[in-house]
Amino acid sequence: MGENMRPTILTRFLAVAIVGIAMLQANAQDKSKEDLQKEALALNTVRSEEAITQKIKELGENKKYAKKLVQAAAELLPKKEETTFTYSGAHILGLTALDLRENKTAIEFLLIAIEKANKVKSIKKLCTNRIYLVEAFLADNRPVDGEKIARKILSTRPNTELDEEDQIALVNAFFFAKNDLVRCVMNQGKFDDAQKLVDGLIKEYEEQGDAVKGMVLGTKAQFLTYKGDLKDAIKVYELVVDLTDKDDRKDRLREAIGNLEADAGNVDKAYEILNAQLKKKPDNPGLNNDLGYILASHDRKLDEAEKMTRKAVEAEPENSSFLDSMAWVLYKQKKYKEAKEFMVKAVAQERGKNTELMEHLGDIQVALGEKAEAKKSYEAALAAVTFNYKDQARKPELEKKLKALP
Repeated sequence: MGENMRPTILTRFLAVAIVGIAMLQANAQDKSKEDLQKEALALNTVRSEEAITQKIKELGENKKYAKKLVQAAAELLPKKEETTFTYSGAHILGLTALDLRENKTAIEFLLIAIEKANKVKSIKKLCTNRIYLVEAFLADNRPVDGEKIARKILSTRPNTELDEEDQIALVNAFFFAKNDLVRCVMNQGKFDDAQKLVDGLIKEYEEQGDAVKGMVLGTKAQFLTYKGDLKDAIKVYELVVDLTDKDDRKDRLREAIGNLEADAGNVDKAYEILNAQLKKKPDNPGLNNDLGYILASHDRKLDEAEKMTRKAVEAEPENSSFLDSMAWVLYKQKKYKEAKEFMVKAVAQERGKNTELMEHLGDIQVALGEKAEAKKSYEAALAAVTFNYKDQARKPELEKKLKALP
C-alpha cells in the first residue's frame, strides 16, 4: 500500500522550530511500565519552549522508546476531570503520539493540553494545540470533529492587545486551519464546498511568497487526488516542485507524482520516477515500500518487489502500509500463509482497519479457503469505505466478492 504523501502538521511546525539533534539513550525494552510512566510524568517538569521542542525531537529520534512511553502514559489518562499531566507533559505526549500515528491517544493528550492552555489564557498554546488536534482528528478519520476545531480557530477574533508572539501564532493558525478545513470538508464528501474553499485559499494567498503558495497548491493537489482527478493533481504537484527550493521537499513531491502516475495507470512512468528517487536514497523505507507495492500490484518483477518491501518492513516493522505491501507481494507469489501472517499484523495496527487492507486480508483468506473469515473481512472493508476515489472504486468490487461467497 502506498504511503500518504501529505506531511503532518507536526512535521510542518517542527521543521522550522527544532534546533540541534539529540538521541535518547534509554532502552525501552529494559524498562518496566512503571518506569516508563515515571518518565512520562517527568515530562510535566519541562518548562521552556525550547526544552519542550527539544524533548519532542528526542522522542522523534527514538520511535521504539517513544511508542512504549506513549502507551504507558496513556494508562495514566484521567477517568475523572482531574488530570495527572501538566500542559507541557500533555503537549509533548500529544505531539509524539501524533507522530507515531497513535491517533486516539494523541487526541486525548491534546485535549488536555488545550484545557491547560485555556486556563492560562495562552493564545499561542491554544492555537498550536488546536491545529494539532485537527490533524489528529483527520488521521483518526473524524473529519466532522476536525472541521469543528478548524472553524473554532477561524472564529477567534484578533486582538490588538496581544503580544507579537501571540499575533504571529494566530496568523499561522489561521493559515493552517484554512488549509485543513479543505481536508476536513473533502473527507466528508462535500466536494463542491471543498472546491470553493480551495478557490478562496488560492485567491487569498496568491500574492504571498513561493513557500506559502506551494503549501496552498499542495492542498489543492491533495483535494484533486482525493476525488480522483489524478492528471490535474499531477500538474499541480509539478507546479509545487517549481516553487520549492529545498531538494528534500522536491524529492517528496516527485515521490507523490510517481505514486499518482501509477494510480493513473502509467506504471512505466511511475517506475522511472520512483526508481530514480530510490537510486538517490536506496535505504529509504517509504520509497522501497511504494515501488515494491506498485510492482506487485501490476505483477511485475516480484522478486525485486519482495526485496524492496522486506527492506521497508525491516525498517518499520509495525507500519501497517509496509506490512500490507509485504503481504501483497507474497500473495502475488502465491505464498498465501506467509502473506496472511503479515496481513494480520497490518490490520492489527490503528491505521490498518481501512478498506484497502481489509479487502487484501479477505482476498488472502479466500485464497486459503477461509471463506467465513473472508466474508467478515470484506464486510469490514465495506464498513470502512470513505469518500476517497479509491474506496469508491473498490466498493462495487467488494460487493461482488461478498455475493460470491456462500
